[in-house]
Amino acid sequence: MEETNESNVSITFDGLLRFAIDDVYHLCRAEVHTAAPGHVMCIKIKVGKQVIDRKIFSAKELKDLQSIHIFIGKGDKLEPADPSAKDNGRFENILDLAGRDFYQSPRNTKPGMYGCSIWLHNGEVGAGDETDFKVCSRVRQDLFGKLKFVWKNEHEWSGFKDGVQHMDLNAIKDLEEFARNVSATLSLADGEALCIKNGKTGELLFDPLKVGQSYEVIIKYADVELPQTLADCKGFAHHSEALILPVSAPIFGIFKPASFKDSQLEPVTEPGCCDCARMGGPTSLLKDFQAQWPPSSATRAVRPNID
Repeated sequence: MEETNESNVSITFDGLLRFAIDDVYHLCRAEVHTAAPGHVMCIKIKVGKQVIDRKIFSAKELKDLQSIHIFIGKGDKLEPADPSAKDNGRFENILDLAGRDFYQSPRNTKPGMYGCSIWLHNGEVGAGDETDFKVCSRVRQDLFGKLKFVWKNEHEWSGFKDGVQHMDLNAIKDLEEFARNVSATLSLADGEALCIKNGKTGELLFDPLKVGQSYEVIIKYADVELPQTLADCKGFAHHSEALILPVSAPIFGIFKPASFKDSQLEPVTEPGCCDCARMGGPTSLLKDFQAQWPPSSATRAVRPNID
């Protein structure tokens, strides 16, 4: 392939992650819910349809890493370019599972639930695929046992939902539109490369993605296997379980009832819970960034030392 002097990079985040943008330091942080058992993170790099690199990290390995930094490196030593991550105008469309979509007021998080952070230094960040998910519903945890994984038809699901809402209007709520994933885009110029680095040791986790080709980086944190029963499918209740809630407060998850035709002849290929919600967050999620890298000069205020 003939080399060019510019490359486009798209980065997709998907899974048990929550996001915040720091408008002062121009960084985006994706926190990884490492307290969820049975999950792995796959980072896959593609050029066109070809996968050129792929690594899988367990929850324990992610906690050992503590942080992953994704940045544009410049020059022979690939020194980090000044952070430039910013909202592309759609960041607010990321569903906040700790916020008012699910609870009357925003909730705080228990310590130790998010054991790894992915710091994106450059690019425009926002909601990824957005569409109308009217079949997706917010469901309270104490109703999980009564829910079926397979519904014979939409009428059966609607009847159950109507009955539950007759008892408790807020127990099940349809979610009409939210992001399926979170995406970022950036460009590489001559002498630049995209670097993905272990924040603890400073070692590169992948070979630098050098200018000359366009790349797709897919970061997905999910169950090792697709859930086969609703009992296996707590979905984004993992996020709610990480929150500090009153004893009587309900824990919510998001579910998409599978239709009977999807599973009567072959194993279920669609997860029972919607694989399409993300937790957004205010800039206060990044307050410990200043503790990690306190600025001592104007330069460090915009470029933290990650080596």
